[in-house]
Amino acid sequence: MQYSRATNPLEGVLSNDDGLDMTVIVPVLNEEANIQEMYTRLTTVLEGCVDSHEILFVDDGSWDRSYEILKELNAQDPRVKAIKFSRNFGQHPALSAGLRIARGRMIVSIDGDLQNPPEEIPKLMEKFKEGYEVVYGHRAQRRDPLYRRFASWLLFKLLAYTSLAKMLPKDVTFSACSSSFRILSHDIVKVLNRFEERTRFLAGMTTWLGFKSASVVVNHAARERGTSKYGLLKLIMMAFDSITGFTSFPLKLASAAGLALSTGAFLYTAYLIVARILFGVTADVEGILVILLSVCFLGGVQLLFLGILGEYMARVYQEVQGRPLFVIDRVLGEGEGDLERLTDTRAGGNPYAGSRPAEHAHD
Repeated sequence: MQYSRATNPLEGVLSNDDGLDMTVIVPVLNEEANIQEMYTRLTTVLEGCVDSHEILFVDDGSWDRSYEILKELNAQDPRVKAIKFSRNFGQHPALSAGLRIARGRMIVSIDGDLQNPPEEIPKLMEKFKEGYEVVYGHRAQRRDPLYRRFASWLLFKLLAYTSLAKMLPKDVTFSACSSSFRILSHDIVKVLNRFEERTRFLAGMTTWLGFKSASVVVNHAARERGTSKYGLLKLIMMAFDSITGFTSFPLKLASAAGLALSTGAFLYTAYLIVARILFGVTADVEGILVILLSVCFLGGVQLLFLGILGEYMARVYQEVQGRPLFVIDRVLGEGEGDLERLTDTRAGGNPYAGSRPAEHAHD
């Protein structure tokens, strides 16, 4: 099987000639228990508020029956499309793949676990029609486990020290924009598709664009079926990605800490010398203990900041490698035009995605 390697999209590769009102992007990973209900509820909502739509599922390397269910849905409704990754690449690459082929004038992203109810989409639309380019769904009362709420709270606090804090509108919080439940204009998506970085935090990237944005309060439901794909470790890694991707604050903190420790050590050494020469006073401490504690403390600080530096260097290394952001195993749906947008090679530069030929399950 031949694989094609694609580049980051040119401006204008995405067009809106299809005349679709809305595209809904749903990343899924082992969500066989939720896909059918997600489709049913989405279809009911969309048929009541827009004239034309498509539902684009992105299977992020599921090993259950998720893709088989998507093929069945496409066979009965060609408005359902699907992209299947060759393996698990992560939620943000999955959303990026969906954005690459989204054709709607309005583009909604929503998680496949049904915690963001599809019935809340009209709320986003109403705000969007007021002239906003991005509208975030703000989960005022989250129905997540305690560890997830704590990890999110900590992430928001850390993000307050990044440059993103100055880019948010006054009425939009990090809590609101961090949710993947949002509506974007087609023009915003075209710009997002030009971003080249592989370590992605889409909420930060969307905020960085600076276009007119707002948030609306939406309901949030508890997960009824399946298990969450975001464990504590994965949330911590996402926090690292968001911090290192949008600020050099940790590096500045390392420099400040080094300066403070060096200054403190110099002043204390000067104090000991002056006290010994002028007053004959000697420090009443155990020499070996002081040396051991000092070495352990300074060694720990050095390792910590070497680790921070390593995080930045690792991200530079990933960018230099130039590997695809994701690899497509199958494109399910209309196919040909979508495959071209996913594997366009006219731009030159770094590879964006590999893919196999499209399938036509509804034929």
